[in-house]
Amino acid sequence: PCYISEPRPIGHDAWVVTVADTWNHRIQIYNSSRVYVATMGVTGSSGTDNAHFYTPCGAFVDSNGNIYVADTFNHRVQVFDSNRVYQRTIGTTRVSGDDFDHFEEPHDVVVDAAGRIYVADRYNQRVQVFDSNGDYLTTIGGAWGSSTGRFREPCSVEVDAQGNVYVADWDNHRIQKFSPGVPGWRQVNINGFGERWNRSVTTLEVFNGQLYAGTFSSDTGAQLWRMGSLWTAVFTNGFGISNNVGIDDLIEFNGYLYAGVSNDTTGGEVWRSATGNPGDWQMVASGGFTNTNNSTVLHFAVFNNQLYATTRNWTNGCELWRSSSGDSGSWAPVVTGGFGDVDNNRIVSLVGFNGHLYAGTDNGSGAEVWRSSTGDSGSWTRVVAGGFGDPYNWSITLEPFNGYLYAGTYNYWNSDNPGHELWRCQQCDGTDWEQVPIAKGFGDTENRAIRSLVVFDNVLYALTYNRTTGMEVWHTTDGTNWEQVAPDGLGDSNNTSPNWDNSVAVFNDTLYVGAWNDANGGEVWLMLRQVFLPLIVRNLGP
Repeated sequence: PCYISEPRPIGHDAWVVTVADTWNHRIQIYNSSRVYVATMGVTGSSGTDNAHFYTPCGAFVDSNGNIYVADTFNHRVQVFDSNRVYQRTIGTTRVSGDDFDHFEEPHDVVVDAAGRIYVADRYNQRVQVFDSNGDYLTTIGGAWGSSTGRFREPCSVEVDAQGNVYVADWDNHRIQKFSPGVPGWRQVNINGFGERWNRSVTTLEVFNGQLYAGTFSSDTGAQLWRMGSLWTAVFTNGFGISNNVGIDDLIEFNGYLYAGVSNDTTGGEVWRSATGNPGDWQMVASGGFTNTNNSTVLHFAVFNNQLYATTRNWTNGCELWRSSSGDSGSWAPVVTGGFGDVDNNRIVSLVGFNGHLYAGTDNGSGAEVWRSSTGDSGSWTRVVAGGFGDPYNWSITLEPFNGYLYAGTYNYWNSDNPGHELWRCQQCDGTDWEQVPIAKGFGDTENRAIRSLVVFDNVLYALTYNRTTGMEVWHTTDGTNWEQVAPDGLGDSNNTSPNWDNSVAVFNDTLYVGAWNDANGGEVWLMLRQVFLPLIVRNLGP
């Protein structure tokens, strides 16, 4: 036998014990006195119909007497009523997979007091959670590894009366405990909007009183969703173009919602809609603005009543285009060739501050910041070179706050002194940049980047990139004293990063954050209303 359940109450005074007799392909049922009651399955005979099992490794009886069987080699969970009559299947018989509709040898199943079904999906390195009807809710884990929230062959799962989930993490030689909920935050979408390979919520934007979310999916093409009482899909196929794999940014301009698109084959695109509705989208720029090496339209900004769009270009250097109307045929370049350095391969941040437009680049020899008072071609001046003196500061994201322009860096490969840095200036002409006196990475060297800076309610928030314990959210009221305001990874170490500033938005006076999650699909979180006391919870040091 692979699994013996603890005694479970059926009704008020009867108890039952189930035994997963794996290699006999059956479930044995006994009462609390260990007297044999019944057999489910056919002894010694495997099969794929609803009367047979194929090496069942786990079984569970809920308080209503329903019986759940982890039918391991059939890659499914079978559900029976209290009379042992078949009710339904979760998964697909004899079909394995790593999407949310399939399992890879499920080894255990348990049901909590609310009727939620937890399945230890061993070789997908995860626990899948379903509602009482078998509809997918969420995933615990989903990635191979030894860090918190990752598994190496989870083979058993249990839930206590408080809703805590315990997972036997087989090859990590440990048990991990997960608690329900994330203090101060709430997830507001199903992982990946129901598709695991929607890896990231790449952008969030408010338009016509609704919140829109764009995704990255190399499998099915980019998707666009909007939130009413529920999330509904605007489209799920990259505007009908399979190579349109990501919507990297959304912005409202002159009554239209604009979408910047990634297409590594024919070049980035720009689409727009006056309503945001399905079928009401028009492409207004294609082919990477005449250069197919502009594979991504990465970021938008509005400056002096013109719409600007940045590109990613690994071959010729990043470009910056603009239009006063956004119409097709109206776009013109103002920066080409990476500001004269092809290693400036993308402009990751574009903001206005004190009458100038500032652009932060990504550069493997040290990120740069450029500015212009007009945005015109030939008017740009470099105000930061060489990653603030550290060539490992590869990219820079920018945000104005309390009279300063703040710059957060990406610093991944500096093995001697890893972790992001934070800089600021007031004149910002290249003469007055100062490093904010905090420890690199907010004291955690795995915080390799400040991927996003955003102001909400007169507070500056910084969101980090952390592949070990998950992204972190920090805030400050004065720019110097910082406090972490969300658990690492928003409770899941697989939530590694936001997509720059693009995936943060304020909607209905609430801060929303989109997360990159390779294991389970992109997530959208909102910050619940919190009262922050003026305390420093981590000694950040000089």
